[in-house]
Amino acid sequence: MRRAPLPLLLLLLLAIILLYALRGSSEPLCSCCYLTDVDPERLRGRRFDVLILEMEGLNPSAIGELRRRCRLLLAYINLGYAEEWRDYWSEIGGGGWVHEPTEYEGEYFVEYWRPEWRDVILTLVEEAHGIGFEGVLLDNVDASTTLRELRPTWSRGLEPEESMINLVEEVSRAAKQRYGVEFKVYVNLGSALRLLGDERFLSSIDGILREELWHTYGDGGSLKTPREEAEETLRYLREARGRGKTILVADPLESGEEAEEFRALCLEEGFKPIPQPSSAWDYSRPPPRAWCSR
Repeated sequence: MRRAPLPLLLLLLLAIILLYALRGSSEPLCSCCYLTDVDPERLRGRRFDVLILEMEGLNPSAIGELRRRCRLLLAYINLGYAEEWRDYWSEIGGGGWVHEPTEYEGEYFVEYWRPEWRDVILTLVEEAHGIGFEGVLLDNVDASTTLRELRPTWSRGLEPEESMINLVEEVSRAAKQRYGVEFKVYVNLGSALRLLGDERFLSSIDGILREELWHTYGDGGSLKTPREEAEETLRYLREARGRGKTILVADPLESGEEAEEFRALCLEEGFKPIPQPSSAWDYSRPPPRAWCSR
């Protein structure tokens, strides 16, 4: 058999190396949580692993374009508290099961164990699926921890954490029955670490977002999380990762150098990083492009 000339073989080899280099460079290095004043133009030309978005104002056309920019597109839903700017507010705002405001403007404590609230959440999940989202992020499951600590009169006689587990299980079961098991259910865990020790809760979710693992937000910027606190959180997250759950971590950061160190820590643990600038800790803009590059 006639052999190809050596220069041609070298050219082919270089082409293969270049192809793999380009392919590797296009792999998303970070995920994104973008919730305030969402402008899809800010995401143009960028790729993310997991992309979490506020769904209000988005349509199927925009969602179709956004899905090409990530591996998984999740819609944000506030599970633990009611918000007065949502469409559902006119129906529930005067109800006896919506209570005092939280520390955030326009957000209220709600008896999340009520069937009426479950139906509100399932309607939001239906809307998310209808415009093309591939799953949902259920925020504030640690409302259960807050109620366990505060014990307001209207929650006495109930077990807040058990009620939250029931709600997550019901929402997840309904979503997967209606839209298929490939429809993902993630939770923002917050301080509710103990929920990860419950088999029903863990079996109901596909992934977890944990904020402020190695860095916390304080004094208008990023501070180091106490080592003991970080290690305790890591213990829970590692166990969940070992059970096949995807772990997202969002930390408030000050610089590209911090972002690089943060990404390296996430890579070592098998977590997906969201290197969020502390100046946009309200998720009002995506992570800087330079913080998601090698």
